[in-house]
Amino acid sequence: MRARNFADGFFIPSQDEVDSLANPAGEFYAPKLAAAVRAWHEVTADPEALNGKTPKKALEIWLRKHANEYGLTAKDGNPNELGIEEVCKVANWKPTGGASPTPVLLASKEGKATWSRKDRPKPPTPRALPPTPQALPPTPPAQTPIDDDIPF
Repeated sequence: MRARNFADGFFIPSQDEVDSLANPAGEFYAPKLAAAVRAWHEVTADPEALNGKTPKKALEIWLRKHANEYGLTAKDGNPNELGIEEVCKVANWKPTGGASPTPVLLASKEGKATWSRKDRPKPPTPRALPPTPQALPPTPPAQTPIDDDIPF
């Protein structure tokens, strides 16, 4: 049914239902949610947006550029950093963080240089610990005389 562009609204949602998320005039329009979805779509569709950046950083850059469209600006007109951070938490597909991969220049088949992600290095192999000396049998605790006189 999808191949023939048939949308009955039950098995295959109509385009209107999908676009209701991005419709500011809609009854249930949520600007931060719409911003998160659009930022995710734009950043994942553009390989240059992720070049040498973490997903969170790429999303932040896109959201700062489009902050006015989604009400992510403060009264003074500057981007609302807290709002942008919240939207990034929703749209970030790698929330664990970590360093961004280093871009590497590679030659393509057409002779043009292209950028690619550098493979992560293998983690270092753990070194063997020095052998521990044989454990001596535990010594019994020293016996102390019991004091029958309890001071009050």
